[in-house]
Amino acid sequence: MENPWIELIENWNKNGRFSVSPDQPVIDRFNSNSFRTPKSEDLFRIHDEVLPYPFTGNIKKASVILLATNPGFVEKEKDTLYSCESFHQEVRDNLMFNSEKFLNEDEKRREYSDYWHKRTRKLSEDVGDINKVLHGIALLQFFPYHSKRFRKISRKYFDNKEDSYLITQKFNFYLLEQAIENKKLIIITRGKRYWYEAVKKLSSYKKEEKRVLELKNYQQPYITRRNFAGEDDYDKVIEELKKL
Repeated sequence: MENPWIELIENWNKNGRFSVSPDQPVIDRFNSNSFRTPKSEDLFRIHDEVLPYPFTGNIKKASVILLATNPGFVEKEKDTLYSCESFHQEVRDNLMFNSEKFLNEDEKRREYSDYWHKRTRKLSEDVGDINKVLHGIALLQFFPYHSKRFRKISRKYFDNKEDSYLITQKFNFYLLEQAIENKKLIIITRGKRYWYEAVKKLSSYKKEEKRVLELKNYQQPYITRRNFAGEDDYDKVIEELKKL
């Protein structure tokens, strides 16, 4: 499947928006028609005025893939993280699969947001080598654009009413299917129901290969022993990363 994000790279910040053209009409309809109250608009509005974050790290090279729902939107980060050139370069590298690391170690970037640094800190300690974690993990989002809270887009907002996913979402599903074919270890941190519904191979991969792990606390997706649903799941992650 062709990478739809190439368009964004070639037309960076066109008209002050960071979305690809097939997604734009659906996002516009959703943002114009799906909110009944100012509160729901504030929570669920899709923010394509800031850079999308569909995947982090190098999905093609990483051996452990985290699955999440969508990148959260934080108002105070509009003038910090979302405007940081190091973050912009990080996103460009991610979108073109040029990234070598899951986490950006730039000091200013970490100052603005260290969300996944905190959630993988214990894992790095237990693996005993932070570089194996930095190079061994990547993250896929179910939905690539920022919002304070996630709400799945209804079919009524699509031109084809049989459709229910953006082209950029379908690309992430394709990347996950490739990861499954390559026998990578999958960790569902959030959005379990959405992922199993969208990527049918995920259920059989979990059942047959036992390489799909799930966290217990989706509100706080820390990669720690106590947060895995399976008793030996954390050890599987440690073992996978120590191979690198």
